[in-house]
Order: sequence, then C-alpha cells, then structure tokens
Amino acid sequence: MYQEKYTPPKRTSHLKSIKYVIDENGCWICTSHAKPKHRGGYPVITRNGKFYRLSRYIYEQEHGEIPEGMYIMHLCDNPECINPNHLQAGTPKDNTQDMIRKGRKPVGERVPSAKLTENDVREILKDTRPYTHIALDYGVSKKAIQQIKHRRTWKHVKEAR
Repeated sequence: MYQEKYTPPKRTSHLKSIKYVIDENGCWICTSHAKPKHRGGYPVITRNGKFYRLSRYIYEQEHGEIPEGMYIMHLCDNPECINPNHLQAGTPKDNTQDMIRKGRKPVGERVPSAKLTENDVREILKDTRPYTHIALDYGVSKKAIQQIKHRRTWKHVKEAR
C-alpha cells in the first residue's frame, strides 16, 4: 500500500485534501475522513451541516451531477473505497440486484430480524398440520407459514428427505 492525495478537479476550498492508500485491489482507502460505523463505514464529509458520503462527492467531481434518486455503487464492494473508477451510478434496483448477484444480500438466518432457522423451515416443510397450528408453535404468522410452504420465502432451504 502507498499513500496518495486526491485533489478534486474543481476548485473546492471548503474541503481539505483527501488522503488515501491504494490497496492490492486498486481501492483507494480513505485515511483522512471519518468512517462512522452507524453510517455503514463509508467515509463522510459535512456539507451545509449535513453528512454526505465522500464517494458521492468524488463521483460528482469526476463524472458530474448524480441524477435524482440514483445511488453510487461501489463496484469493488468496499465502502471505504473512493477510487472514481470503482464508483458507478445506479438505481436502487440496480444496487439490490448487484448485492444479490454478489451474494451480499442476507437471506434466511443471516437476516437480522429472522425468527426461524433453516432447521425450523425444514421441519415446517414436513409438517402436515394446519398452518395456524404450525404458526403458533413457531411464533410466526399463518401467512409466514403459507409463504414457506408455497416456496415464496426461504427458497434456498432444501427439504429434508
């Protein structure tokens, strides 16, 4: 890794120099700005009293204004990266599809609010009782059981044989 300094192409006296190191993937890891965990670990700046992701700022400096409603996606999947070549504008749907394609979208037990385990789901799939009874036993709604049984949710879980 080696230290670099980013100087935006436009005159921006309100922003100090941005310092970063370049890692083995070509990511520019910001070292000069805070990366609050409650903000996803993204480096931030303050503009007009509001937090603003540094990646959005750099994207705008290099590629122009971000269209309304668009996200800035990190092609490298590294929230600390500010390399303009790793940043791309996309819709919320593009961002979600990218997350799914790269296996970053939590499913099943990895969803923080999940009430069931994969073993629970296997047992539910085998259970022949009425949905209401199953739901009561697992502390979920009848609709949740219906969604599992009809393979609308927890599709990644294979049925036990």
